[in-house]
Amino acid sequence: MAKTGDRDKEKSVTVLTDFNCMEEGCFGNVNTENPNTRMALTTGCSNQSMAYACDTCGRLHFGPETGVVDRADPPNKAFLKDGKLVKVPSAGKTGT
Repeated sequence: MAKTGDRDKEKSVTVLTDFNCMEEGCFGNVNTENPNTRMALTTGCSNQSMAYACDTCGRLHFGPETGVVDRADPPNKAFLKDGKLVKVPSAGKTGT
């Protein structure tokens, strides 16, 4: 069998583990394994990324230290409340 270059190389996969919520005043845990606290969000014209909610406050994160915000000015923070996306105005800092 002929080699096909880079397609034969093993792809690396990043696996997120649980991490602490970055929302100010919250000391909750973000459980990446729980299907009830994650949702796919559109992050571009045709791209989606998985977001994970804090078990305590519901703040959505793309990963540790990466809170979900929208493109509004100032940006809105994103939370998961009762299975729905809820936007809350932030203090104006992107990603916080």
